[in-house]
Amino acid sequence: MGYYRDADASDKNSEGPVKRFEIRYRDPDTSGTATTYRPTDKYLPEDLLDAVVPARDCTTVVQLSKGLADGQLFYNYLDQSIMLKAQIIHGNAAKRITDTYNYTVSPRG
Repeated sequence: MGYYRDADASDKNSEGPVKRFEIRYRDPDTSGTATTYRPTDKYLPEDLLDAVVPARDCTTVVQLSKGLADGQLFYNYLDQSIMLKAQIIHGNAAKRITDTYNYTVSPRG
């Protein structure tokens, strides 16, 4: 399962929804037309997103967000941790309410 923010990457002030996708791993010996992903392999995020076809199958989990780490929602900290720095936007154009969230996910050990 993965998450991404669907916004204009060239504009660090852009806002967009946060979406969730799911890719099921398969045994490499299983035949099929879809790409086989093994949990022991490493993949670039772009490789995994390309496997989510069509993109409309992704579930929107946050309607509108703005990334705070140089315009990015997710920030790779020293290749050891993932930081989430986001402004979540609620409401409508007439009345907007924002909440800011910052947290870090790090492996144990």
